[in-house]
Amino acid sequence: FLIHGGAWRGGEARCLPQGPLWQSLAASGFLIVSCEYRRRGAAWPMQLEDCSAALEWLMNEGAALYRADLSDLTFAGTSAGGHLAALLLTKLLQDAKFPKLPRAAMLFYPALDPSDRFTNSTVRLPFSCSPLGVRYKMSALEWFFQLMVLHGDEDLWPSAEPMRQLERMDNNGISRWPPTLIVHGDCDGIVPIEHSRHFLQRLASTNRPSDQLLTVPGGRHTFESVYGELSDCCYNAALSWLQKIRGEHSQVKPAMCDP
Repeated sequence: FLIHGGAWRGGEARCLPQGPLWQSLAASGFLIVSCEYRRRGAAWPMQLEDCSAALEWLMNEGAALYRADLSDLTFAGTSAGGHLAALLLTKLLQDAKFPKLPRAAMLFYPALDPSDRFTNSTVRLPFSCSPLGVRYKMSALEWFFQLMVLHGDEDLWPSAEPMRQLERMDNNGISRWPPTLIVHGDCDGIVPIEHSRHFLQRLASTNRPSDQLLTVPGGRHTFESVYGELSDCCYNAALSWLQKIRGEHSQVKPAMCDP
């Protein structure tokens, strides 16, 4: 179950930079359900509601239609899609309608702390401008999210912060969170890797040896947009991790593509 990125305002369910990864999984027998959601002009939480509706479709009609094995479900999300996937997972942990949680989660440079309240690591705006909602030294990511996604409604923040929801979760809830792989570049200037590190540190408060942060040296946001050896290595590492989590001995085809 894949949720694409695009700064909550762009992107497209059929156009993702990680194409070789999803193609490799599809070639190995996975059903890839790429979720679409309302973006430009949509008022929060429409984006999350659309992803939730898509998941409900999969759990009911979709699984029967495509003969999907719901006991072997993996969540995936990229950037803004990683943010939505994490929020959807927190919702599932509290929803009795979904007794079976995903087997795993794979997130690529996810925006887990859009307010930057926990890591204080994003670029700070060196000025204030009340008409634009800018405060002096305000996080640039926080400003963008509040203006473009929340449309200035600060009361919506609690429903839009995966990190805040995870921090409030007790150890029992955290122990039920599925094994998680996060792929993140250490030179990401849009969503700093510190967000992913903090998120995984919180998960590590319980015994969770399967969680992993795959750090991409020199990787920037959407580093795999330029396809090459680095992205291939990341994809194959992600495939190996997922195969290990699933506990299967069958080979998943590597993500390398012919020129």
